[in-house]
Amino acid sequence: MADKLDPSPEVWTESQVSTWLKSIGVKEQYIEKLYEEEVNGQILLTLNEEFLKAKICMKSGPAHLIIQKRDELINSKQREVKQERKKPNSGKKTELELKSVPCVPTASGDPPAQTHESVEDVLKERQTSNSKEDCRPRPFDQEGIDFMYVKHRVLQPESGAFNLTSPCHEFKSFAIAAALDRTRLQAKFAKEVLKFATGCMNIRSNGTIHFGVMDSKEDAGYVHGEITGIPVKERDIFVDSLDYIERSVCSDKEHVRQCVRPPRFIEVMDRESTEKKYVVEVDIVPSISIVKSKVYAVRLPNFKEATNKVEFEKEAILRRLGSKTEPVSDKDLSDFYQRVKDRDAQREEAEKMKFLSAPENCQDLGRKLTMLMTSGKKFMEKDKWFILITNRFPSDDLRSIDWLLKMKIFCVFEFDPDSEVSGLCSRYLQHHAANMHSLQSYRIPGDMNIKEFTSQLHLFDQTSWIFCNGRTDYKGNETLCDEMTWIETKGTFLRESVSLICKQLLPKGTFQVIFLITSPVEKPFLHTFYEFFPEMGGHEDIICICPSQDNFQKWQSFAEGSCRTETVTNSSVVGMKMSHINATLQQVQPFNSCARKHLPVFVKGTCLLETHEEEQMYSLEILTVDHCDETSEDFINVEKENIERQFYHGGRVNWLNFWLAEHKYVGEVIERDAYQEVTKLLREAFKRNTDETPVVSINIYHHPGSGGSTVARQVLWNNRKDLRCAVVKPSYSASVVAQHAVELREYEEKDPHKCLTVLLLIEDSDKEYLDDLRNELEVAVNTKRIQYGTPCFILLSCRRSYDPERKCKESPLQNVSVTHKLSNQERRKFSGKREALEERYEPEFILTFVLMSQEFNVDYVQHFVEHLLQGIDRQSVVTRLILYVALLNTYVQNSFISQSHCEALLEYLSFLRALFIRRSRISKGDKYDSFFSPLIEHVCEKEKSPAKAIELLTEAFERFNKDPFFAQQLARLHYTYEKFEEAKRWAETAAKQRPNNSYILDTKGQVYRKWFQAKCKTIDNDNVPKTAQNTADAMGTALKALECFQECEKAAEADMENVNHSGFFAEVEVGCSLLKLISSLEVFAYKTNGHSECMKYLLTDYIPEEVKDAWEPFHGPLKKLHKTMQAALEWISEDLSYFQTDIGADDEDNPESPEEKISQPLAWLAKKSSEYGKYFSEAHTNALKGQSIPANLTPFQKRMIIYHLGGGNVTSILSKLTDQRNAVCLLESILSLYPSNPLKAKFGQRDIVNYIMAHISLNCLSPDTKKVTLKNLQALCGQFPSDKRRCLPSALFLLTLLFWPEDHDMDMERETKYEIVQSAVEHLEKDYWIKMKDIPQRKRRLYTHFFLGSANGLDKFVHKKKFESVTKVFSVSEKRMKWFRGEAWKKPEIAMMLKRVSGWTEDGVVYLDGPRKKRFNILPLHVPSVPHSNENITFYLGFTYRGPVACNILVKK
Repeated sequence: MADKLDPSPEVWTESQVSTWLKSIGVKEQYIEKLYEEEVNGQILLTLNEEFLKAKICMKSGPAHLIIQKRDELINSKQREVKQERKKPNSGKKTELELKSVPCVPTASGDPPAQTHESVEDVLKERQTSNSKEDCRPRPFDQEGIDFMYVKHRVLQPESGAFNLTSPCHEFKSFAIAAALDRTRLQAKFAKEVLKFATGCMNIRSNGTIHFGVMDSKEDAGYVHGEITGIPVKERDIFVDSLDYIERSVCSDKEHVRQCVRPPRFIEVMDRESTEKKYVVEVDIVPSISIVKSKVYAVRLPNFKEATNKVEFEKEAILRRLGSKTEPVSDKDLSDFYQRVKDRDAQREEAEKMKFLSAPENCQDLGRKLTMLMTSGKKFMEKDKWFILITNRFPSDDLRSIDWLLKMKIFCVFEFDPDSEVSGLCSRYLQHHAANMHSLQSYRIPGDMNIKEFTSQLHLFDQTSWIFCNGRTDYKGNETLCDEMTWIETKGTFLRESVSLICKQLLPKGTFQVIFLITSPVEKPFLHTFYEFFPEMGGHEDIICICPSQDNFQKWQSFAEGSCRTETVTNSSVVGMKMSHINATLQQVQPFNSCARKHLPVFVKGTCLLETHEEEQMYSLEILTVDHCDETSEDFINVEKENIERQFYHGGRVNWLNFWLAEHKYVGEVIERDAYQEVTKLLREAFKRNTDETPVVSINIYHHPGSGGSTVARQVLWNNRKDLRCAVVKPSYSASVVAQHAVELREYEEKDPHKCLTVLLLIEDSDKEYLDDLRNELEVAVNTKRIQYGTPCFILLSCRRSYDPERKCKESPLQNVSVTHKLSNQERRKFSGKREALEERYEPEFILTFVLMSQEFNVDYVQHFVEHLLQGIDRQSVVTRLILYVALLNTYVQNSFISQSHCEALLEYLSFLRALFIRRSRISKGDKYDSFFSPLIEHVCEKEKSPAKAIELLTEAFERFNKDPFFAQQLARLHYTYEKFEEAKRWAETAAKQRPNNSYILDTKGQVYRKWFQAKCKTIDNDNVPKTAQNTADAMGTALKALECFQECEKAAEADMENVNHSGFFAEVEVGCSLLKLISSLEVFAYKTNGHSECMKYLLTDYIPEEVKDAWEPFHGPLKKLHKTMQAALEWISEDLSYFQTDIGADDEDNPESPEEKISQPLAWLAKKSSEYGKYFSEAHTNALKGQSIPANLTPFQKRMIIYHLGGGNVTSILSKLTDQRNAVCLLESILSLYPSNPLKAKFGQRDIVNYIMAHISLNCLSPDTKKVTLKNLQALCGQFPSDKRRCLPSALFLLTLLFWPEDHDMDMERETKYEIVQSAVEHLEKDYWIKMKDIPQRKRRLYTHFFLGSANGLDKFVHKKKFESVTKVFSVSEKRMKWFRGEAWKKPEIAMMLKRVSGWTEDGVVYLDGPRKKRFNILPLHVPSVPHSNENITFYLGFTYRGPVACNILVKK
């Protein structure tokens, strides 16, 4: 066992393996076992731990040791191989022969299979599992070629001379040399070039030497000819290296200069790295006119480390032999010289043959283009989407894009930053609507689903124009990047965009990708192909169109790495002029290029409907007077039978069916009797009087498959020349459809009072949607004050029904039914049509029509279905489900399977629950607002007492598992009838189950409030002086009510899904009633200093003897009363500052709504604030009478007087701008109560806010009586906390208002102001969301207090009240509609008052043009007004408690 070990483990014997095992410390027992199992070197290399443990019974430790040491041995041998290869003169001739190695056995322990791979190959295979793609070299010796290589692709192996004009190739990895200093690098480069060049020249062969291409298998993981690239810091290093020619060549130097071309630097694309690398190539062209009769000798330069300088080798004559360059030996030299003439002759002949070679056969590019674009069909598919990837368009080519304008383009990946200004986008926008986007636009926010995202970007509605690398004349963040920066910053966005489109937006086969290359391509453009190719699963739907062969080269070299050369060639149309492409493709498009669309007009003519205007009304499919006239004659002749057959086979009718019938290309489309009925209802609608509604509804109810949709569309088709007709597309909100319907009605009409009726077809929509649409249209008509004698809009609803005839009977003047049953007249029509069709088609090809003509006859259907079901899998889940439904419908007509029987039960229970709980609401369409459910109110009214209703609700409480909301209703019912003890019991029962429900806690508080009111009424009726003793009971009840309302407030603030302010309002109401009761006590009311005594009791520790004992439990809460009431008033004021108070109609169907709703909260707050201040101030009468204010008043007393005058909170102050009676006088009185020099006074934060707001309000009402300047108020803001988190929302609001920059501000001052404003907005936004909770924004719309005016100083704050003269004649809802739809903003009075500011939109976000350090996001007040595209805009600026808002946004052209 002491055998000497061979260097190669695979040839070890069993004894040598044992020797090695002993040397690494393996126990003798295991060594002997392995020896007995005949483990030799080959087997050792295949062992794994599982084998050792299972077969040799080895422990885990020694098994792991053997495998680890074995692997180290293999790796060390591999390193020795590499070192050997790197020794001088080893070159390519030295190879280490290694014997074959068996592969590792399987885990099951089966004997290993034998292979014939060396250890080196096994290791290499482990490291490189991916195959390498082949690629072509750069076209030889051609100037101006735009070419590139892709890393890891492989050139054909090095070659020798072939026909002398086809270049031979030599590769040099040059990886180490590229990092050398300038001198060493130049010497190395010159040596390799001159060696190769003279070798080529001497044999008269063209050649290319490539640096940055692997020349051996020396490095594991690479293959021969693999492109790796080298870094090139300075190109002149390589160019200047050729200066060695003069020093290396003794004679005919100029010949070498002429034959050796300057280095070419071909970029290497590497998606895994941002470092730029190149393949450096030198072409050798030994033209016969230069080299004839010559032999070239060279002294190759070498940098000698020993002498640290460049020395020259002995002069040698070199030649290419095969794929190598070698010196001509002395013995061959004579023969070499003698054959110079032969080589010259061969070269001369080769050059002649090159010039005389026949031109390539001309491809039929026209046919190739049409086959690719039509997918082999005769015409391009009308419904197929196209994705366009393009770069800069030459101006001449822009005249030949009619073919593009007629295509259904989903999106364009645009690499020309000037496209919108002067390129393809500019021309496209002249004909179509398109939305400008960036790659970042295609990132889906985490809280958004794909449907919402599609809607946000308006994909499928209008073309999405994606600017991939910069966009000229756009203020947003879309700057042009260099190639490497683009890869670093935008490459990921591109990948996500392509993946989103291919995987989530467009199903495979529904779209085609066209790379339209019209200028030299750059890396980002190529990356787009790299992303689309794998996402689309190959090249099948990818086409490249490139008019220029030169521009195609770089694209081709890149694309061939992803697919084979013939694939790229077959999918590309190269060298065809754009004008030829234009003419060729228009011949295979279904529509004529010159066709135009027209709409009827009021004066009985027509007007042109521009395509880009039509596309702005994207929620409507508009039917024009000349609809389908643009269809080409060729398309009709080819497709008319297919179109007809598809319809009669059961496909939905389309407009082309009617057009073909109308123009006699096919037979007529049968008119059902229902068509005449609908037509009659239409005529009746136009005869109605002017007092009728402006929106008329006609409903078609139809059996599925009975032709209801055909009837509806026939009505539109036959009225398209007299009315403006359109189909409402699904998935659009009623407000958007209404907006577009109004635009369609008024399009190209001078007078909105004189427009044609719009006939809208709405298919398969529920009643709620139709009601919403009708309401939106009616509001729009009323808002515009349109005088109508005929309907402005007719809604033609077409809906499926299993009992259409019953629907028709319910409303015969509005509903029409379409059933499977045919009238006698219809039978005759169907019979004749069927005979005509059966002459041309087999029955199965006109299936639906045959079934219809048979009136869905049972025997016929049964026979047909039996035929259809032959071969179907009757045991599949789907089939069994169909059988079950069919069985159910057979015996229970019109039945269906709900998602679960449980859901159906729950639905029924919800109806029963609503019977007892749901109140009537005018906002929900009821006749009145009720306090209880109509059932309960009816029972109470009928029985003249609540007993029956209480009994009914009590039973319901038990039946509905003691539902706390039934207990709540019982509490309300009891206190309504002054049964307070029972009311208390039921309220506590409800609160016990739902202790954190603010609505139930409110009800509990209301029980005590009503009880308190009843007790006060009793005291008043007794007509005795009020004392502490006889009011103590009422006092305790009031304080209990306050306690409940404060609990209600806490629960409401913690509830993130509901808004319930009732606790705050009720607390103030009860507090005022309590103060009134306290003030009326004999001890306080009738003494000379009674009011002072009362204030002393409520505000200090003092307790009068008269109340000390009787009110002993109440002293603590009563002394806090002024603070708790003030806190509630401030809370209400702040909340009213945020949101509009004229919305939020109670639309809840459940009992979770406040007991009492304050109808006019602004007026209520002003009144209650004044009332509160009155109770706590003594000098109010003097202040109101304009007399001087006593100088000895305390700050608290002044504050209470300010409260009484209406200056105690922001909302009360701003209400002076709405109710202007004595407002100026009151505001001046309020301001007189503040210190004369507020900057030196120690103000509280609320006092500063109220003081500033009073000045702003006074300036709005009386600009001429200025008392302070804007700068004074800005200085006062310095007293707000520096930590913005401690600032009140009102303080932050004032910062945004007062520090808004002015035109005359210097740059530094403006930037400082923007920083203050942006910091305030950041914190306002946080406060807003706390207030907003998770409530839909439509229920809590922001209130805009001021707008930015065109003046300066305080005069630039324009209050909304100033606009009232423009809209005062309208109702609240009409007024809001005018503002939202932008009509009010167009008034010249408003335009004169306000200042427009500039900005831009980016992915639906509005940004302000101004701040330089940080982008300023401005909230749009009306989100639908934000352009769907990324655009430069102008807008008016409003100020809200969420920050500035953008109003009346207009795209800046």
